Amino acid sequence: MIETVDEPFGTNATATLWHIWQTAPNGTWSNWASLGRPTTGSLSAPSVRKNKDGRLEAFSICSDGALWHIAQVTPGSVWGSWDSLGTPSNSVILSAGPIVVENTDGRLEAFVGGSDNALWHTWQVSPGGNWSS
Repeated sequence: MIETVDEPFGTNATATLWHIWQTAPNGTWSNWASLGRPTTGSLSAPSVRKNKDGRLEAFSICSDGALWHIAQVTPGSVWGSWDSLGTPSNSVILSAGPIVVENTDGRLEAFVGGSDNALWHTWQVSPGGNWSS
């Protein structure tokens, strides 16, 4: 089962990732807030998933051909900094957005298409933890 995220995300003309959230269950919505962007430039459509510990994590492909991600520091709180998950060997990631799913053990796994026409993936080593290299 793919868990959806109840918080809308989107990018704008300056390739910045923005989000909005409900301030209380079934309540009003916050103002839009920026999550910035990686220093490498434009973002693809984002893919957002919830880690096993409840933190949201957003993924996007940037103009450098790498997969980038940003996550909440703790569930429902501030966000950390953008970090690159790199590019596949001898390939760059195509501009279509990544697909991120949760494995049965709670680890997130990201899938992207490469310029070599192959499907590539990376995964968390442990639920909510570091990513494979």
